[in-house]
Amino acid sequence: MALADLFKFFTSDATEKYHEPAFDPAKARKPLLKGIERSKIQFENDSLKSPNRWFSIKNGVVAFHPKLDGRPLVINGLEENHMPSERFVEFLELMRKEVEAGEFDEVIAAHGKGNVDVHIGKTRKASAGGRSMVSNVRSSVSSKLRKGKSLDEIEAELKADAKFSAADIDTVLAERRAANS
Repeated sequence: MALADLFKFFTSDATEKYHEPAFDPAKARKPLLKGIERSKIQFENDSLKSPNRWFSIKNGVVAFHPKLDGRPLVINGLEENHMPSERFVEFLELMRKEVEAGEFDEVIAAHGKGNVDVHIGKTRKASAGGRSMVSNVRSSVSSKLRKGKSLDEIEAELKADAKFSAADIDTVLAERRAANS
């Protein structure tokens, strides 16, 4: 009985953890930070034909699809996220700050090992078969109206939060104002 009690201390989890390489967040962030900076420079210099770019542009929309170790980095539940091209540099600067602050450490550590991802703002469905961004703004506005906020307060909050484009916010608020008049 005493020997069996001793064996309870041994676990397969401890064995796996022992054999894993130590995760150094500062070192692990470097490839992501380098790629963000490279993407910013390529975008600002109109280097749209550069090999291994993390983005493509079509119809004024940027498709952002970063990779680490040759595999897609899942952000917001998706391997490719879309945004208006005029907001891409702003996004990259914010992403750089979040990476430096450690917000992506869990994602980087688990990259290629399973289903861990980072969500920037609210989780959004892909546009194919999912809700449009305008629908998401409508939902957010409705929720805030139910909480007793005015349209002006909602507009200020949504634009400060930067989850949605100003154009989508303006569209939804114009609909609401027209319906109220």
